[in-house]
Amino acid sequence: MKVTYLRRGGLTETAHTDRDQPGVLFNTVSEQIQPIRDHAELLRHAQEHRTKAELAGCRVRAVIPMTTYLVSLREQWDQKKWRKWLGDPDNSHLIVSGFVPRHGV
Repeated sequence: MKVTYLRRGGLTETAHTDRDQPGVLFNTVSEQIQPIRDHAELLRHAQEHRTKAELAGCRVRAVIPMTTYLVSLREQWDQKKWRKWLGDPDNSHLIVSGFVPRHGV
């Protein structure tokens, strides 16, 4: 059995069961990435046209997809894991302000 119980803001959550594992409920979360990419691009463009004084204390580093955030909570990511995620070339389209990973990260 499969039931979609949430669709909001590009996020879809579905509960399903497996005949081989009765009594176990699985939860699947999926997300549309293009709206997140578009939002990151808008933020990047906005930050490029502001002065350092305007950006002081409110700089956005990246737009984090909800699915990534949920994984980070489940796996209890530390600063090193977040730096690794920020430095991954596959996530470059989500970086808003210049992030340069430190050596060894």
